Amino acid sequence: MSKPRKIGSALHEISSQRATSPSSSGQSGLIELTSLIKQAEVAKEQQAADDQSGVEKLQQELEAIGGKYKVELRLIDPDPHQPRKTFPKSVIEERAQSLTRNGQLSPIILIPQPNGRYVLFEGELRYRAATYLKWNSLDAVFLPIEVHQAVDADRFQKQMLTSAHAQRLHDLDLAEGILRLVELRYPEWAGRSSNLPRILNTVITRLKRTKQIDNLKAIRNASIEEQQTWIREILAEDERPVFQVILGMQYNPETISRTAFPLLTLTDDLKDLVRSTGLESSKIKELQKLNAKNLGVDEDKALEIRSQVAQEAVETDLSLSEIKIRVAQTLQQHTTATTQPQISPAIKKVQSIPVVGVEPEELRNLKEALLEKAKEIETHLSNL
Repeated sequence: MSKPRKIGSALHEISSQRATSPSSSGQSGLIELTSLIKQAEVAKEQQAADDQSGVEKLQQELEAIGGKYKVELRLIDPDPHQPRKTFPKSVIEERAQSLTRNGQLSPIILIPQPNGRYVLFEGELRYRAATYLKWNSLDAVFLPIEVHQAVDADRFQKQMLTSAHAQRLHDLDLAEGILRLVELRYPEWAGRSSNLPRILNTVITRLKRTKQIDNLKAIRNASIEEQQTWIREILAEDERPVFQVILGMQYNPETISRTAFPLLTLTDDLKDLVRSTGLESSKIKELQKLNAKNLGVDEDKALEIRSQVAQEAVETDLSLSEIKIRVAQTLQQHTTATTQPQISPAIKKVQSIPVVGVEPEELRNLKEALLEKAKEIETHLSNL
């Protein structure tokens, strides 16, 4: 196999080999490839997770156009906008075993960059597995960047749907993917998409208050025309993009607001935990309760405590109920420790209040205040 060529070489082959006439200037090649990519992605969306015939067709077409090459792993970068970012170690190890037994059965697809590096279009799991095995290179075919850009938004949405249908897309990936897709389809939202969870929650609350939430559930599976009509009639202009994207993928906006978007507020250590282990959303949300405010400690100490409990949860494969108990115990342990020093000085101050020589009126006021506080304490204790 030859060494990887530069972008110009691959583009030259497209224009020379795929043109239908001398005057086509390579445009028919780009159009054919664009169409082929869309067909491959539709096939991926509609087929089972193991059925890769749509991708294989694209791989074969690209190989026929530009050849297949060995590309060093050090020159390859994952797609930063790929919706699936969660690759548990167990999944990577499983694919690594497959590569060890069977070798690389099909090339990965790369997008050559002007700086001489390559961005993954398809095959990130194989790339991660090969890196895990300390391989030096992988077989690859090249997708011209012009073709990739032509189908950017559609490709991203179909990647999300493909991963979701194969049950590979974590709720965190889904939440981040929705924000990214809104930015792709509505460029005016670039840099502002962090406001979308708040907007979605506001609309959901309003629909519940006006008893229209059942209409939202029904519109999820309605036709595109019915969805568009509902969106225009019910939603304000700045509320429409997030609903267009969510309903366009037939997700329930209420479910996204309740289960996916809250994960966007996870601390970096918990996001890293999701990426490396794929820990379920429900368990991650429990671990999120171990924050500085709830624990009554500073951020560094909270990170230390949370990391210890998280490590225990992963290594011993704790169930959700077990994690809830462990989190509750940790909170109880630290809140008791932090509140005790605050109460003890107050008790000492009360005990040291002089009585002899104090005006009777002041003593009566003190007695009344202490009785009120005693009632408050009694009420609190009875509720524990």
